[in-house]
Amino acid sequence: MVELTVGYVAGLIAFTVAVVQLWSPNTLVFIIAGLLRDKNTAATWGVAGRAIQSSLWPQLLQTDTSLTRGVRWDVKILVKSIHMMRALIAIAGIITPLGLYSAVAPASNVVPTFYYAKDLSAFGISTPPRSNLSLARTCSSGHGLAQGPAACPYTNDLVIETGFGNGTKSSDFPHDITTDVPDILREIYGSGTAGLRTTVSNYFDIEYRLYSTVTSEYRNNGSAFLVGAFRQMDSIILNDNVQPVEGLIVDTKNGGVGLRNHTLPADIGWGAAWDEDLLFIEPDTVCVDTNLTLDFTVSANISGDFAQNISLVDRGGFANINKTYPFYDRDNSQQDPDLKGRAYKAAWMNNAWTMFYLNVTNSNNKTSGLKSFSYLNSTVGKEFPLEYSSLTQYDALGISSDFGNYLNLLFSSDGGDYPNPFNVDSDNFSDISLICSGAGNGDIANISNILVNCGLMRGAARRHDEGSQLYFESGSRWSSPLYACASSVRATIKTVSFLLNGTEGLKDLSVTDVRPKVYPNNDSIPLWGVEETGKSMDEISPIWGLVSPAYENYPNISVIKAESLHLPGYSDSSDVSSKRTYQNMPGSDFFKAVSKYAYDISDSSNTYGPRVDYTGYANMAMYVKWQNLSSSPETAPKIIDLIWTDAAAAVVVGTKGVLGDGNVGSPSEAARVSVRPMTNQIKYRWLFGIPALIVVIICMVIGSLAFCTLIFRRHNLTIMRRHLNQSSAGRLLTGFLYPEYCNLDTNSKVWSKTVGQNVIDLGGDNALMSLLARDNFGKGGNSSSGDADSWRRG
Repeated sequence: MVELTVGYVAGLIAFTVAVVQLWSPNTLVFIIAGLLRDKNTAATWGVAGRAIQSSLWPQLLQTDTSLTRGVRWDVKILVKSIHMMRALIAIAGIITPLGLYSAVAPASNVVPTFYYAKDLSAFGISTPPRSNLSLARTCSSGHGLAQGPAACPYTNDLVIETGFGNGTKSSDFPHDITTDVPDILREIYGSGTAGLRTTVSNYFDIEYRLYSTVTSEYRNNGSAFLVGAFRQMDSIILNDNVQPVEGLIVDTKNGGVGLRNHTLPADIGWGAAWDEDLLFIEPDTVCVDTNLTLDFTVSANISGDFAQNISLVDRGGFANINKTYPFYDRDNSQQDPDLKGRAYKAAWMNNAWTMFYLNVTNSNNKTSGLKSFSYLNSTVGKEFPLEYSSLTQYDALGISSDFGNYLNLLFSSDGGDYPNPFNVDSDNFSDISLICSGAGNGDIANISNILVNCGLMRGAARRHDEGSQLYFESGSRWSSPLYACASSVRATIKTVSFLLNGTEGLKDLSVTDVRPKVYPNNDSIPLWGVEETGKSMDEISPIWGLVSPAYENYPNISVIKAESLHLPGYSDSSDVSSKRTYQNMPGSDFFKAVSKYAYDISDSSNTYGPRVDYTGYANMAMYVKWQNLSSSPETAPKIIDLIWTDAAAAVVVGTKGVLGDGNVGSPSEAARVSVRPMTNQIKYRWLFGIPALIVVIICMVIGSLAFCTLIFRRHNLTIMRRHLNQSSAGRLLTGFLYPEYCNLDTNSKVWSKTVGQNVIDLGGDNALMSLLARDNFGKGGNSSSGDADSWRRG
């Protein structure tokens, strides 16, 4: 059904008016013609003739004035142009209004007051009020069994350690350890946004969505302190949208979360549109094809279904392997983390160790001097059968930080049907993640050692024989690609466009655009800082943030001027499937836990945290989405980014809004945000204005011709009046019948008084008509003046 707009209604009215304008005058002319008699005064013939000849009846009935034979060519063209202009103007009058429509659109900018808007979705109702307890930090020293509590930077805590010969140690605390974050650290890593009245969040504006309190016998004198907690609230991964939830802007189109404690402009009737700069935390993933696939046949019976005839198929990963050990650049990780180089190296090592296990080729042997890849027992398309346990969930996506997991080497290095001459075991494959990441728990926590998670993705299987991709038919043949992926996490500032369309709070707020912030010059590019303590990454989680240039040369801080900061860290063993954290430093920890979780979605042993079935095993819509995305290594990274985003949405919130920290700041802290109020405006689709534009152009041409005629042909109103008299039926008849009383130049009022009221008979048998005909053609003989006098007297 066509929706009626203002323009369509106006067009219908114009069409109706055009029909009435066409019908009513011509109908009246029809009535006039019916009322006329053969005998009428000269004035009646003139007035009636003007009406009749100016109607459409001459054209419809093809009478004398509609025929053009014998007519001067220039007059003929101009007369036809009159009819064409009438038609064009009528068409323009109907079509032109169709372009009108009513729309709610932004008006001029205003600076309104804002108010906090509560989210009534699952995220909003599941998020508790913010706690009065502050951040809580814990630090340690040593590794493994020798690891124990330690004083955190800028605190006065004292820890006395005693080491033992067996590698263990004891720690004594003359005074309890505090979990408070010192003011100097808050000042340094909050300085980049302090006092700027900005909507951009900083490190200390990030909080865990859920939290709990714990106690420790040697911390805070036994008083409770906050830690983060993990529970799933809702999954929005399939929304393919950018949407606001309590404390966040969640981008399920490209991945990432923006930090915003939601506020809306007050007293805006139709709504408003505006832009804000927000701090985003977003994953960045690259996947490389191993050129190996897991192929299988679906076997189904009344008891169940499973995969059989499972094979690891060489699609070039073995046969075309590069025999040179690859390297990547890890010395410039902030400018370029080289995720593609890391993922390629992980794929290469995965394939190489698999080849050694399957005896496709040999490893390096320093004793015998035999170099790696001395032989190669594979070709493209060759299949290597695997055990049933290699693929228990064939109808699901698989992502794991365990490379080579399809070989089932976790508990054994037994090669099964393969000789495994080089004794490859799970330890060989477990090193791949660490090498790809570039940093482990023993590396120094600093700006260079960024978080990089690596893992193996088994893409959602696609059917190779004929049949539907949505139907796991018994006997059908399927194939899953294997990709090596590497992900980092970065903090960046983006400009977000909002549209408030209604008066029902946050549910009426939508995000119309998210784009990287544009910096006008190099000086406006943000300065990022990362804490430098000299401790290893399993001893401390470094603080980072936007910092003021005043701290650029401050001790124990590294800075970089860049549009984004790749966040520091390493892939540790804790993720959001744990019940809670050990400290309350979400800005340092949440992204690491979420990244770890995103690379272990196939692990079903965890019972805590936001455990959502991201494999697609229990959600067909998700499985189809993964099928499409995992069909190539270019689109497969989006899968990890979306899983990261969906999990992060349940883990953290931003506490800063337009009104400042917690939206309870003083008026001096509130950001000045200009909004464009939405008003009901009349707009126009210019395509419908083309006929009117043509009419305007033609009218300009006509006006120019009229001006030229007036100037060069000395045309004026006197000449126009004479031609009007010359074309008047009554004037022509009286000029012929009463030449002694009037001619074509006689004043119209004089003509009307003298001869205009004389009756003239134009009946078909009247002798006057015969005389007029004879005189017009000049071939009817001579007439006597007496006869003429008698006719003139009527």
